[in-house]
Formats: sequence, structure tokens, C-alpha cells
Amino acid sequence: MTEKIRSTLREMLGDEVGIGITDPRDPEQGLLEAEYPAIASAVPKRRREYAAGRRAARAAMTELGLPPAPISTGTQREPLWPQGLVGSIAHCNTLCIAAVSLTHRSIGLDVEPAVPLPSDLERIVCTPTERHWLKTLPTNDRGLNARKIFSAKEAVYKAQYLVTSQMIGFEDVNIQFEGIDFTADLPSTLTIQSMSGQLRLVEDYLLGSVRIDM
Repeated sequence: MTEKIRSTLREMLGDEVGIGITDPRDPEQGLLEAEYPAIASAVPKRRREYAAGRRAARAAMTELGLPPAPISTGTQREPLWPQGLVGSIAHCNTLCIAAVSLTHRSIGLDVEPAVPLPSDLERIVCTPTERHWLKTLPTNDRGLNARKIFSAKEAVYKAQYLVTSQMIGFEDVNIQFEGIDFTADLPSTLTIQSMSGQLRLVEDYLLGSVRIDM
């Protein structure tokens, strides 16, 4: 399964991007000294997820021929990448993925279980336009497509934050799908008002990605 996820991420992101995949259920290991303060008071599950993300990120760096380097944490819990590098880390309960690049302006990743979004979250995650689109779908497809919207927005948020350093909410992003591709409209107050990405279904996971070129 790992190789299928890796090959799909490669198709989504391109050959110039390093990719790492780990299991967030594995024991906490592989952290560098500068990374420990971010999880000093975290519960064990969070510590394992954090460590898995850093291992995945360093595996991605290795793919680009880069030496291991600490990836500390910013004020909004975002990864702070070494100078000249951009990247993204994402995890769900059973999978952690990371991607890094020396040739892009930004990258955003997300991974979600391929299960319907709970209906009570739909109004929180989806804009009126998105909810109108969901209502046009067969009832059995609505929940999974709402989850796809959630995943796309998570990838969009990470990608835009690397560029703008601005926090935005679910209500600030409107997603439109065209097959596996999607476009995202963002607030006019940001330096980036639109971006595009991909959302793929692989095994039991949804993989979302956004790349912003230089």
C-alpha cells in the first residue's frame, strides 16, 4: 500500500518533490533536539504523530539529497522549514505523509480516511455554494464529497499559509471539483486569490495536494 500511495503522490507532485511516508502509530522516535519543546506537554498519541511527521519530512529531504535537519514548530503549529526549502506534513490516524521542494513557492498536503464527513460538520466546513453542489449529488455520495471538500481545504490552507502567513477559515475558501482536479477561490484580501490542486482516492485514503510554483 505504501508504494501505491508514494506513486500517487509522485504523480500529483512531480519528480522534483521529495516524498516521505511513515506510520503515526509507530513508537515515538527520530526527533532532533530542537523539535522536542513543541511536544513537551503533549499526550502520547500527539507525540507519536509529531515524530512520524518529522521522520516523513526527513525521508523526503533525503530523496532530494539533503542532510537531516530539525523542523521546529511555529506559533500556529506550522512546520518551520530549513532555509530554501518548502514543504508540508499531513497525517490521519494510520498514515503520515510529507513532501518537500527546493523549486516551488509552496506545497500543501492533506490525508483523510475515505469515509463520509459527519453531517453535523458539513455546515461548518462547506460554504453555501458548496452545500448547494452537494445537494445535487445522490444522497449516498454526499458525505464522501463533503470529506473531499474538507481535505482540499486543508491542503489549500497549508499552501497559502506558507506564502501569506495569514490564518483563514473554512468559510473563506470555496472549492470546485472537475474530476480529480479542483480550484480554490480565496479572499481578495490575500496575496493569492486562487489556486489549484488535486484530490485522489487511494486504497482507503483521500490524498489532497496543492503546489504553488515560483
